[in-house]
Amino acid sequence: MRFFILLISIIILFFLTLNLCAQQLIKLNNLDTREFDGNQIKAFINNDGELFYDRGNKSAAFIYPRNSLKTAINSTGLWIGGKDRNGRIRLSVVQSNQTEYQPGNIQGVYDTKIDNVSVAANPMSEQFRIYKIIKSDSSAAKDGSYDAWSAWPVTQGAPWIDVDGDGKYNLKKGDKPKFYGDQQLFWVFNDVNYSGHINNSQTLPIGIEVRVLLWGYNQQGALGNTIFCKWQIINKSDTTLSSAYLAIYSDVDLGFAKDDFPACDTVLKMGYVYNGSPEDVGLNGYGNLPPAVGIDLLQGAIVRTESEKDSALINDIWRKGRKNLTLTSFAYFGTQTGVDPEPPLSKSNYAKVAYGYLSGMRGWFDTAYINPLTRLPSKFPLSGDPISDKGWLPRNNRPVLNPQNIKILLSSGPFEFAANDTQEVICAFLIAQGTDRINSIKLLRAYDEIVEEAYRMNFKIPGPPPQPNVKFSELSNEVILDWSNNDSTEQYEQFGYKFQGYNVYQGQSEYGPWKKISTYDVKDGIREIYDWQIDPETGLKIWAPIIIGTDSGLKRNLKITSDYFTDTKLVNGKEYFFAVTSYAYNKDSSSIGIKPAMLENYKQAIKVIPHSTPVGSLIPTEYKSILPHNRTGDDAVQPIVLLPTLLDGKTYQVTFNGDGMNVTSWNLIQKESGDTIIRSCTNFSGDDNSPIHNGFQVKVVKPRSGVRKDTQIPPGWSYYNAVAGKVTTSTATNLTWFKGQGNTTIQMDAIDAAGLTYPTETNFMLRPSKVPPDSLLKVEIRFSNKNTQRAYRYIANVPIFPPNYLADSSFEPYIKYRGGGWIYQDYNKYPAPKPDTTFENPDLGPVVPFTVWEVDSTDGDYIPRQLNVAIVEKNDSLWSKQRLGGEVFYRGRGRVDGKWDPTVATLGGSELLFIFKSTYSDTAQEFYKNLNLSFYEYADVMYVLWLRKAGLDTVRWNEGDVLTIYPNYPLSTRRVYEFVAKKQIFDDKLLMQSQLNRIKVFPNPYFGYNKAEKSNTERFISFSNLPSDFKIRIFSLAGDLIRTISNEGYNLNNPFVKWDLKNDLGIYVASGIYIAHIEIPDVGNKILKIVIIQPDQGYNPF
Repeated sequence: MRFFILLISIIILFFLTLNLCAQQLIKLNNLDTREFDGNQIKAFINNDGELFYDRGNKSAAFIYPRNSLKTAINSTGLWIGGKDRNGRIRLSVVQSNQTEYQPGNIQGVYDTKIDNVSVAANPMSEQFRIYKIIKSDSSAAKDGSYDAWSAWPVTQGAPWIDVDGDGKYNLKKGDKPKFYGDQQLFWVFNDVNYSGHINNSQTLPIGIEVRVLLWGYNQQGALGNTIFCKWQIINKSDTTLSSAYLAIYSDVDLGFAKDDFPACDTVLKMGYVYNGSPEDVGLNGYGNLPPAVGIDLLQGAIVRTESEKDSALINDIWRKGRKNLTLTSFAYFGTQTGVDPEPPLSKSNYAKVAYGYLSGMRGWFDTAYINPLTRLPSKFPLSGDPISDKGWLPRNNRPVLNPQNIKILLSSGPFEFAANDTQEVICAFLIAQGTDRINSIKLLRAYDEIVEEAYRMNFKIPGPPPQPNVKFSELSNEVILDWSNNDSTEQYEQFGYKFQGYNVYQGQSEYGPWKKISTYDVKDGIREIYDWQIDPETGLKIWAPIIIGTDSGLKRNLKITSDYFTDTKLVNGKEYFFAVTSYAYNKDSSSIGIKPAMLENYKQAIKVIPHSTPVGSLIPTEYKSILPHNRTGDDAVQPIVLLPTLLDGKTYQVTFNGDGMNVTSWNLIQKESGDTIIRSCTNFSGDDNSPIHNGFQVKVVKPRSGVRKDTQIPPGWSYYNAVAGKVTTSTATNLTWFKGQGNTTIQMDAIDAAGLTYPTETNFMLRPSKVPPDSLLKVEIRFSNKNTQRAYRYIANVPIFPPNYLADSSFEPYIKYRGGGWIYQDYNKYPAPKPDTTFENPDLGPVVPFTVWEVDSTDGDYIPRQLNVAIVEKNDSLWSKQRLGGEVFYRGRGRVDGKWDPTVATLGGSELLFIFKSTYSDTAQEFYKNLNLSFYEYADVMYVLWLRKAGLDTVRWNEGDVLTIYPNYPLSTRRVYEFVAKKQIFDDKLLMQSQLNRIKVFPNPYFGYNKAEKSNTERFISFSNLPSDFKIRIFSLAGDLIRTISNEGYNLNNPFVKWDLKNDLGIYVASGIYIAHIEIPDVGNKILKIVIIQPDQGYNPF
């Protein structure tokens, strides 16, 4: 019988144990962990109530700086305790990586008489995960690391804004989550976890549902170093929890966990931990710059006062007749003999001990803390000032505290927690890193003042502009950063702040320290921005510039060739860290606090490694180079390379919208797919605000009609001097024989703004040409006395009626027809004076000493075409005699001699040259013979040249000189600009064969240390410039195969392969000489000799 009873008992116990284990398994299987990474801190959050603990790696997970491996806080969570109707203590705690909570809400009333755990929602339900959203992303999650706004769990109590007031969450109607910070997380848990309580505090659940909102601000300074957390606690039991307390428990492990001191600040109501020794040791230690961590209980328990003068904040609403308590007691736990250890989980006396600490007593002994200086009881141990070294400090504590592993507890209470009542606790976890351990406390206190001001303003805090999205190209000894296409950043404007500019930084590591290398700000007259700042040395506020701009306009890309820390060139294969931030300015801000003058976002590290291209690879473009398009010489559209390694090799077209030359906008089309990448862009400024796509920027301008101005680059003309073999675009050199005519009141386009033009209503004779401006072409005037052409000759100022005198009798043989305006005379290659006007006399020289050619390829025709030309001679004063040394010098203003020959006079003798668009003919065309050229608006005139000689009349052109005329090409809807975004070439076999000698290994020799190694446990050398397909075999000098390295996981964009100095068995090789045989299939082999000197056991360069 006894055996039967024993067997039944064992079976019952087995199934009870199995049930408890199953409950624990359910909780663990449903554990959801998400990362908060919204500012300078990264932290792991668990949906069962525990903060800052990485369950997967069993490690602390309050990481600061965000991208480092250094941690500051371990297991943290909410404690709540009180007495039920029977006077029994009920507790719910998180302690030492154990939790009494589980995911989900409570769906009903928790009956404390029978402890009906069935009212708890299924903790395995996916809906009780942690929800993470980002303020700057309103539609869908980018990469699964956070949720879309549409998934925001408003039915579980997540805060939201009901824009249309219908009580239903609908984004399409304008509803949206209520944001406190730039990134926030929400989840729900409850304490109806029977097995968790039995195994830990050995009490019964309370019956509370906890809704948690955790958030942070993506900016620098105090708020960027803080995580805020609000616990909304609802009593869903059937009874009042009396003499109740709320508390925040935290295992603060500041870098190296065993060298910390606890403290509390009774003015700021903050518990904090700082390093107990000047240096924080260990691999994850902070070295000689240990920060301090603070926990500020901004809003504690709510108590009823029934006074209209009191009010408490609940759900962002102030409720009268209540008030919020703050920090009512502080406790700490340590590992030193004589120091109180934390309450003993799974022990029968846990509830009594833990409740004692919640209420401000030393729970182990049920006695008060005694201030060693006043000998009076206190609820705030270690409340002295480490900065002034006064008050209750570790050195005068009883016992004297040594640096050790510390846990702290911040409590608020007592209060009565009635059934269906709600409590709200708001806490800030902040960290400050100063110049040493004590200075970090100064900075922590200054930060906490700002944190408390944020709470007093109910977290209505402006954030900085959105973080710029940065792309980069890694090239040989240089990197290019580009942060274009950040419209939301540059359009930022809220709470009086407007986007002002960008800062570029270099970091010594991915988490700093940082050095500012450039500031690019809006051109608006604002340079320096002043504000109150916190002096890291003294912790005092000082008035000083926080930003010094240039007011020279925004820039969105930067080529970096130097290390700004060492002032040396960038080294291929070395890691560098850069960051680009945006900042906003509020010119009305005048004091530090929650409204500083400037808001700047977090420095998000970008790791880059400069490198040369792999063998077989070629980058066909350079930074800021212009991609050629089909309209050679037309710079109205310029595709400019910003990131050479990001170009995609596709063909693009720029088209225009509007009517003819009345262009209103432009488009960028990907030709192969037909996709419109940029639609109806109205930016015709050609500035750095032009749109960017896949590594190139398209700049479009609306050129003015006609010849390019002298102020344009390049200008509208160039002159090739055949004797000097040089080209110039200036008449101030001795390479040209001409200048522009000297009358500046005659408006022209080029050659000193007085010698070359396309006739319009606003220049020359104030009448337009018949040729439309979008039909102008590039032209060459090729000077020669041998190869010349015929020219239509016209004469000005030879009327039929008196006075019809000639300025000089020598003109008479060349005047064949008289009349008003510019009258046609002849069409000759050489002058044919009267009386025999049919005889062209070569002895008189050519009519024009050149031929004129259209050489424009923008129309797709690359064959030069000879053009018709005309000259105008003017009947004007010929001689201006001046005797110098007995000789007579010609100073003529005009000359009629049957040929084009400008003079040195101001107007160059009024010798005009007209270039027509028509194709040259040796036979005179009736249109030009019947044309009065003074009415040139009826003719196909492209250009008019009005030159004068630069020196004496004997100055001449050289045989083979060329004057080239460049027009602007006005935009037109009939034109299409087409170009190819030439991408990087990889794995070209022919290139490989000539480039195998570029495969290197470094450092070689390896002298026990590589500068790129990050710890003394890491050893490696690197092979560089490898193609995509290779195999490396490493042999000893004896010919034994030591290690084989394949191309698995190799990335051509980062062409480095590491050898960890181990053999195929994972054992470090001995010091010696090794041979690397590198096989490149279908190409060849490369042999490298490597010298390895392994470090001694005691050698430690770190």
